[in-house]
Amino acid sequence: MDMSACAHCSIALPDGPMWGATVTADGWTMMVRCLLCARDMAAETPGRAIIRAATEDPSKILILISDEEGNLTSNIPGVVFLEEFGEHPECSAWSRAFTSKAAFEQFQKENPEMNEAKPFSLEAWAQLNQGTPVTYRKIDKPNPYRPDGANGGGK
Repeated sequence: MDMSACAHCSIALPDGPMWGATVTADGWTMMVRCLLCARDMAAETPGRAIIRAATEDPSKILILISDEEGNLTSNIPGVVFLEEFGEHPECSAWSRAFTSKAAFEQFQKENPEMNEAKPFSLEAWAQLNQGTPVTYRKIDKPNPYRPDGANGGGK
């Protein structure tokens, strides 16, 4: 495996302080380019996953926890997301998290090419493309973390 490439889309990881995100699940942690790659990878993994991502504030890391059903919770109550879709190799520029709507608006002031972008709440961001972006593929295997035996897992 090439550790300089995104574990989800295989495009080179971004340079600089906007380091993308990590996804942790089932005993492994992988680097990904952007939040959409992280969301997809977490959704494709049976059981729970933890996403850690950069925000505009270097001292605040976003932590998203995905439960067995893919529902996300956040450590930052007012988190908003930028998703101004473009070419995938540029995803780390248009798929980002901000600690607040005010931080998102400040980013727009500094980046006029993003003036038309709308901030997404966690709930709205999680449902983009019905929660299944173009790259989405669900691994068809039992979910061992489901105690009720759904999807073939559990006891």
